[in-house]
Amino acid sequence: AASWAKMRGWGTFAAYVVFICLCNEAHSVRFEDRALWIVGGSSTEEEDPPKPAVVNDAANGGKKGSPQPTPTSFMKNTKSEESGDGTDEKVNPKAVKQSRRRRPNLRLGMGSSVLNKLKSQSSRLLAALGPLSMAFGQLFVPTKGNAFLTKPAIYALALLGSSSGFFLFLYFITIGYCCGVTLPVLVALIVHNLKVKVPVLTNVYCGLLILWCARATWFFLYREYINWPQLHQKVIEVNKLSRPASKLFCWTVYTLFYVAMTTPFLCRLEGARRGSCTWKSFGIGAIYLQAFGLMLETVADQQKMNFKSQPGNRNRWCNVGLWKYSTHPNYLGEQLFWVGSFLGGLSCYRTKQNLGVAVFGLLFISIVLSGARVSLGSKHLRKYGADVDFLDFTRTHSMWGPIPWRKPQDRQLYL
Repeated sequence: AASWAKMRGWGTFAAYVVFICLCNEAHSVRFEDRALWIVGGSSTEEEDPPKPAVVNDAANGGKKGSPQPTPTSFMKNTKSEESGDGTDEKVNPKAVKQSRRRRPNLRLGMGSSVLNKLKSQSSRLLAALGPLSMAFGQLFVPTKGNAFLTKPAIYALALLGSSSGFFLFLYFITIGYCCGVTLPVLVALIVHNLKVKVPVLTNVYCGLLILWCARATWFFLYREYINWPQLHQKVIEVNKLSRPASKLFCWTVYTLFYVAMTTPFLCRLEGARRGSCTWKSFGIGAIYLQAFGLMLETVADQQKMNFKSQPGNRNRWCNVGLWKYSTHPNYLGEQLFWVGSFLGGLSCYRTKQNLGVAVFGLLFISIVLSGARVSLGSKHLRKYGADVDFLDFTRTHSMWGPIPWRKPQDRQLYL
């Protein structure tokens, strides 16, 4: 029932967005025509367009003058201005009648008073929502000569990608983290490829981020719903304790960090638009580092998943494959992936602001991974602290691999 209620909420939100788009289209209609546009007035292709009012200018020898702009101006000025020779302009009544023609209303079977009330209310509604919808649309319409996507549009796309946390709170840092970082880059990549010729290496560079998002999203969902169902119950319990205000705060604040992490990719795409950024040996090496980190993280997660899925291994320490050489090979791969992503856009940071935001995004994910390692290490110590092999391994190894100057302790010290 709760899931169905959330689905209805998302459906209502989508309907509201569609309604705003329709209001944006209606905003281009003149204010006096909005009520007719809503209530049912629509011209067909066979109907002739209304002809403007035409006046005869005596000063021009009886030739036709300029058309009257609107019937309202005619009502306000019953007589036109006097010409230079003192003769008054004569208004053609037939032309004025044609200018007053409106598109025919649908036969709604209502009284004239009810119909006029609906017209006035719909006109006021569109007058209020029109500017709002146009402002919303301007988020995705950058100024001529600038980037294809504005900064508010990038933030809005990141908000949309990270909004899965409203379904379950911890999704803000799992699925919302992946989609919030990737969705702005995905849209920017599509838009740039449609408008300019994007280099192949730039497509590969951004494509690795999309591949990272797909793999991480699949891993989170598979681990929670298939490989470790108990985890899903914990996620539901945490979601019950969270309040709407805390969700809104995490949604808006976390998304700012996710936008900072997209800076290298967006700067690289902007460089492709300007034609000023080229791929050199350093950038190609960054792509290799990015790909290696993604592969390392994928293999490490899969090895641990396979180990934990075997009978009797759920509460055992994993020391197979890459886990024999690193305490957290999956976090190592994640760290290398983002270092490679930062270095891949290094030659395209045109301003100190771009460089500062990119550095901020890299520091953010590095601090998050460091905190996750410390938290998980404490949890493992409580869980596997009685295993002597585990204690020796954590003493002589780190996330980066073996520590040569550290030797295993005498096993008698553990007894």
